Amino acid sequence: EQEKAVRFTKGGYAVSDVTSAYQKEIRRGNEELALFFGMELYDVAFFYFWKRTLIIAAEDVGTGSPDTIVQINALYQAWKTCKEQSGYYVDPQHAVMAILLLCRAKKSAEVDNAKNYTSLKKKSGYHPEIPEYALDCHTPTGKAAGKTEADWYAFRESVNPSKDEYFEKLREFHP
Repeated sequence: EQEKAVRFTKGGYAVSDVTSAYQKEIRRGNEELALFFGMELYDVAFFYFWKRTLIIAAEDVGTGSPDTIVQINALYQAWKTCKEQSGYYVDPQHAVMAILLLCRAKKSAEVDNAKNYTSLKKKSGYHPEIPEYALDCHTPTGKAAGKTEADWYAFRESVNPSKDEYFEKLREFHP
Protein backbone atom coordinates (compact mmCIF):
# COMPACT_ATOMS: atom_id res chain seq x y z
CA GLU A 1 0.00 0.00 0.00
CA GLN A 2 2.79 2.40 0.82
CA GLU A 3 5.88 2.71 -1.28
CA LYS A 4 8.71 0.95 0.52
CA ALA A 5 11.37 3.28 -0.89
CA VAL A 6 9.98 6.53 0.53
CA ARG A 7 13.04 8.63 1.26
CA PHE A 8 11.62 12.04 2.08
CA THR A 9 8.62 13.26 4.02
CA LYS A 10 6.07 15.71 2.65
CA GLY A 11 7.92 18.39 4.58
CA GLY A 12 11.17 17.57 2.73
CA TYR A 13 12.96 15.78 5.58
CA ALA A 14 14.87 12.54 5.04
CA VAL A 15 12.79 9.71 6.51
CA SER A 16 15.84 8.36 8.35
CA ASP A 17 16.41 11.76 9.99
CA VAL A 18 12.75 12.11 10.94
CA THR A 19 12.75 8.60 12.41
CA SER A 20 15.79 9.42 14.53
CA ALA A 21 14.34 12.74 15.67
CA TYR A 22 11.01 11.09 16.50
CA GLN A 23 12.66 8.50 18.74
CA LYS A 24 14.99 11.02 20.42
CA GLU A 25 12.12 13.39 21.23
CA ILE A 26 10.14 10.53 22.78
CA ARG A 27 13.20 9.65 24.88
CA ARG A 28 13.34 13.26 26.04
CA GLY A 29 9.59 13.39 26.66
CA ASN A 30 9.28 16.34 24.29
CA GLU A 31 5.68 15.95 23.18
CA GLU A 32 5.54 18.83 20.70
CA LEU A 33 8.51 17.72 18.61
CA ALA A 34 7.70 14.01 19.01
CA LEU A 35 4.20 14.73 17.68
CA PHE A 36 5.56 16.78 14.78
CA PHE A 37 8.14 14.22 13.68
CA GLY A 38 5.82 11.30 14.40
CA MET A 39 3.10 12.79 12.21
CA GLU A 40 5.65 13.65 9.54
CA LEU A 41 6.58 9.96 9.46
CA TYR A 42 2.98 8.75 9.71
CA ASP A 43 1.95 10.86 6.71
CA VAL A 44 4.34 9.06 4.35
CA ALA A 45 4.82 5.62 5.92
CA PHE A 46 2.14 4.72 8.45
CA PHE A 47 3.10 1.05 8.77
CA TYR A 48 6.72 2.04 9.29
CA PHE A 49 5.55 4.61 11.85
CA TRP A 50 3.82 1.82 13.81
CA LYS A 51 6.82 -0.51 13.53
CA ARG A 52 9.14 2.17 14.93
CA THR A 53 6.62 3.12 17.62
CA LEU A 54 6.38 -0.47 18.84
CA ILE A 55 10.18 -0.71 18.86
CA ILE A 56 10.44 2.54 20.83
CA ALA A 57 7.93 1.19 23.36
CA ALA A 58 10.25 -1.74 24.09
CA GLU A 59 13.61 -0.04 23.60
CA ASP A 60 13.11 3.30 25.32
CA VAL A 61 10.24 2.70 27.74
CA GLY A 62 10.58 -1.03 28.37
CA THR A 63 10.65 -2.02 32.02
CA GLY A 64 10.27 1.61 33.10
CA SER A 65 6.57 1.28 32.30
CA PRO A 66 5.94 -2.27 31.02
CA ASP A 67 2.20 -1.79 30.48
CA THR A 68 2.90 0.93 27.92
CA ILE A 69 3.85 -1.56 25.20
CA VAL A 70 0.53 -3.34 25.72
CA GLN A 71 -1.27 -0.02 25.32
CA ILE A 72 0.74 0.86 22.21
CA ASN A 73 0.02 -2.52 20.67
CA ALA A 74 -3.70 -2.12 21.47
CA LEU A 75 -3.67 1.27 19.75
CA TYR A 76 -1.94 -0.26 16.72
CA GLN A 77 -4.52 -3.06 16.58
CA ALA A 78 -7.35 -0.51 16.86
CA TRP A 79 -5.75 1.54 14.08
CA LYS A 80 -5.45 -1.58 11.89
CA THR A 81 -9.14 -2.35 12.45
CA CYS A 82 -10.05 1.18 11.38
CA LYS A 83 -7.76 0.89 8.36
CA GLU A 84 -9.37 -2.36 7.27
CA GLN A 85 -12.75 -0.65 7.40
CA SER A 86 -11.78 2.59 5.69
CA GLY A 87 -9.20 1.75 3.07
CA TYR A 88 -6.04 3.75 2.55
CA TYR A 89 -6.01 6.59 5.10
CA VAL A 90 -6.92 6.50 8.76
CA ASP A 91 -7.04 9.68 10.83
CA PRO A 92 -4.11 9.50 13.27
CA GLN A 93 -5.84 9.70 16.67
CA HIS A 94 -4.42 6.29 17.66
CA ALA A 95 -0.95 7.37 16.55
CA VAL A 96 -1.18 10.64 18.47
CA MET A 97 -2.30 8.82 21.60
CA ALA A 98 0.61 6.39 21.23
CA ILE A 99 3.09 9.26 20.96
CA LEU A 100 1.67 11.01 24.01
CA LEU A 101 1.74 7.80 26.05
CA LEU A 102 5.36 7.15 25.09
CA CYS A 103 6.44 10.71 25.85
CA ARG A 104 4.78 10.62 29.27
CA ALA A 105 5.87 7.10 30.23
CA LYS A 106 8.70 6.45 32.65
CA LYS A 107 11.70 5.48 30.55
CA SER A 108 14.17 2.65 30.96
CA ALA A 109 16.83 1.50 28.49
CA GLU A 110 17.22 -1.76 30.40
CA VAL A 111 15.66 -3.88 27.62
CA ASP A 112 17.97 -2.48 24.94
CA ASN A 113 20.97 -2.69 27.27
CA ALA A 114 20.17 -6.33 28.09
CA LYS A 115 19.81 -7.15 24.39
CA ASN A 116 23.11 -5.47 23.52
CA TYR A 117 24.94 -7.08 26.46
CA THR A 118 23.69 -10.56 25.53
CA SER A 119 24.58 -10.03 21.88
CA LEU A 120 28.12 -8.96 22.78
CA LYS A 121 28.56 -11.94 25.12
CA LYS A 122 27.45 -14.32 22.37
CA LYS A 123 29.80 -12.69 19.85
CA SER A 124 32.68 -13.05 22.32
CA GLY A 125 32.11 -16.81 22.48
CA TYR A 126 29.81 -17.21 25.47
CA HIS A 127 28.15 -20.61 25.08
CA PRO A 128 26.74 -21.93 28.37
CA GLU A 129 25.63 -25.49 28.91
CA ILE A 130 21.90 -26.18 29.21
CA PRO A 131 21.29 -26.47 32.98
CA GLU A 132 20.53 -29.99 34.17
CA TYR A 133 17.29 -28.85 35.81
CA ALA A 134 16.01 -27.56 32.45
CA LEU A 135 16.24 -31.05 30.98
CA ASP A 136 13.08 -32.27 32.65
CA CYS A 137 10.17 -34.52 31.74
CA HIS A 138 9.02 -31.95 29.15
CA THR A 139 12.08 -32.43 26.92
CA PRO A 140 13.22 -35.48 24.95
CA THR A 141 16.63 -35.29 26.67
CA GLY A 142 15.02 -35.21 30.12
CA LYS A 143 12.64 -38.07 29.30
CA ALA A 144 15.58 -40.13 28.03
CA ALA A 145 17.35 -39.47 31.35
CA GLY A 146 14.29 -40.76 33.24
CA LYS A 147 13.08 -37.40 34.57
CA THR A 148 9.52 -37.55 35.92
CA GLU A 149 6.73 -35.12 36.69
CA ALA A 150 7.53 -35.58 40.37
CA ASP A 151 11.06 -34.27 39.67
CA TRP A 152 9.59 -31.30 37.82
CA TYR A 153 7.17 -30.45 40.64
CA ALA A 154 9.97 -30.74 43.19
CA PHE A 155 12.12 -28.33 41.15
CA ARG A 156 9.27 -25.87 40.68
CA GLU A 157 8.47 -25.97 44.39
CA SER A 158 12.14 -25.37 45.27
CA VAL A 159 12.31 -22.12 43.26
CA ASN A 160 8.75 -20.84 43.71
CA PRO A 161 6.91 -22.44 46.62
CA SER A 162 3.19 -22.83 46.00
CA LYS A 163 0.65 -21.99 48.63
CA ASP A 164 -2.48 -22.96 46.79
CA GLU A 165 -4.83 -25.83 47.58
CA TYR A 166 -4.27 -27.50 44.23
CA PHE A 167 -0.57 -27.90 44.83
CA GLU A 168 -1.36 -29.77 48.03
CA LYS A 169 -3.75 -32.00 46.07
CA LEU A 170 -1.00 -32.67 43.50
CA ARG A 171 1.20 -34.07 46.27
CA GLU A 172 -1.20 -37.01 46.44
CA PHE A 173 -0.08 -37.92 42.91
CA HIS A 174 3.55 -36.79 43.18
CA PRO A 175 4.65 -37.23 46.80
